[in-house]
Formats: sequence, C-alpha cells, structure tokens
Amino acid sequence: MPPLNQLRAFEAAARHGSFKDAAEELHVTQAAISHQIKALEDDLGQKLFIRMTRQVRLTPKGEALSPVLTRAFEDIAIATSDVRDDALEGEIVVSVAPFFGNRMILPLLPEFHAEFSGIRIKPIMNAEVVDFDKDDFHCAIRYGTGGWKGLDEIHLVHNMVAAFATPSYLASRQLPVTLEEIAGMTLGSVVGREYHWIDWFKVQGYDPSDGLNLIDYNNKARALDLALAGNGVALDDIFLTAREVETGNLVQVHPFVHKQDTSMYLVFPSALKKDTRIRAFGDWLVRRLSDQKNSQ
Repeated sequence: MPPLNQLRAFEAAARHGSFKDAAEELHVTQAAISHQIKALEDDLGQKLFIRMTRQVRLTPKGEALSPVLTRAFEDIAIATSDVRDDALEGEIVVSVAPFFGNRMILPLLPEFHAEFSGIRIKPIMNAEVVDFDKDDFHCAIRYGTGGWKGLDEIHLVHNMVAAFATPSYLASRQLPVTLEEIAGMTLGSVVGREYHWIDWFKVQGYDPSDGLNLIDYNNKARALDLALAGNGVALDDIFLTAREVETGNLVQVHPFVHKQDTSMYLVFPSALKKDTRIRAFGDWLVRRLSDQKNSQ
C-alpha cells in the first residue's frame, strides 16, 4: 500500500479541488502536498491530477480513487473515536457570530451529536472577539486570515463571496447585471470592510474610480438585510446565502464569485490542543462544510 501521508494528501486535495486548500487543512506547505501527490502518482504509475495554471482537475483514475479514500479515512476517524470514547465526553462551549452560527452551525449540530453522542456542543452567539483568558469558552469560530497569537486553529472554509439582490430590485434589468451598473447601485457594506467591494470589482478588471454608493452596517447580517428588504445589493458568502437563493428570495446579480483571503476558523487556546473533543468537533466541521461546498 502507498504511504499513508501520500494518500492523505491526495484525498484532501481531491476533496478541495486545490493543493493550497489541502495544505491549509493538513497544516503543511503547498509544496509538500504537491510532492506527496507526485510521489503517489509515481508509485501508482498513473496521473491523478491534470495540472493547469491556476487550478487542478482530477483525471478519471483520480476520480475513481478519491471517494474510496474519503470513505476509508472517515471509517478510520470513527473507529479511532470509538476506541477513545472515554475522552469524547462532556460539554464544549463555543463562541460563534450569530450570522454564521444560525446559518451554518446550528443546522449541523443534530448530525454531530448523533455521531458523537458523548459530546454536547453549547454555542454562544457572540459578535465580540472572545478573550480566552477572561471568558469561559473552550473554542470560538473566528473570521480572518489565521495566525492568532497563543491560539491553535482549524481552517474550516474559505469565504467565497458574490453579489446578491432581490428579484424586485432587479425587475427592470437583465441578468447578469454589468459591473458598471452594479457600481451605480446601492451597496451594503460592513464597517471597516468597505474594501471588499473594491476588491470584488478590481479582481474583475473594473475600477470603480468614481466611488461607490456604500451603506455601512456593523455586521454582515445587517448588510444582507439591505438586499433582503429590496433596497440594494449585498456582497456575501455563497454558502451563507444558499437558502435564500434556493427559495427565490435572492438572486445572484453577477456570476463572478471571489475567493477572498479570509476564512472561518475554529480557534482554541494552545493549552487545549490535546482536548480530543475540540479536535473531533473541528475535524468533523471541516468534512461537513466541505460536503456542503461541493454540493453547491
């Protein structure tokens, strides 16, 4: 059998469709992922990925191998959890922003509790950045670029943002709306993150040099309310808005989706890095959120 590290690197890269994202999940460099996969391909005598300039795609052989390995690693995770059942018990108090918590975490908790019956996750909806030295939390779900001092982290999911509005707000316009038209609309923004709109335009080669009509809110939920109320356009994560799009309450104004340099992380004090309950919760969230992303 090929070395386990090679199989793990391939499985993560195949699941994410990205060497970079696989490296973040496994806490190694992108070069290490590439090296492990190349060694696996040499060992098998088969190409598993088609490598392009900015992305990778599975070959037919890679597509056949990927789901088998994913199931195998899930079976290993479950089996090892069963062995250390005595450690996977008790309550874990998690701080999470209400917007992300209500839309992404609460709907998944029944599944987690069914799989890890000894652990009870207690989410506390909290928009503030918690101080683990003062606040009574085991872990928190935090937005940013990672690398917080004194904290260990598990990368959960990248922020993938697009522009959304109600059908009524766009009633007189053809989809997709042009960038120039969007730049002239009322745009919901979060205080301190106005540059997200600028980045979204500039990555597409459009410079809104005449300025934008930004309405500032103190969090993403309120900015999305602008769009839901039919009063403008919100820039938000495609997974957090999936339900509104499915029900027809929102439509994606333009097809471009921007993969930001920010992500959601599960963070916890380094002193708790051996707490297997936190690690089980974080690793489970990574798999489950990845499943949701791949189903979009």
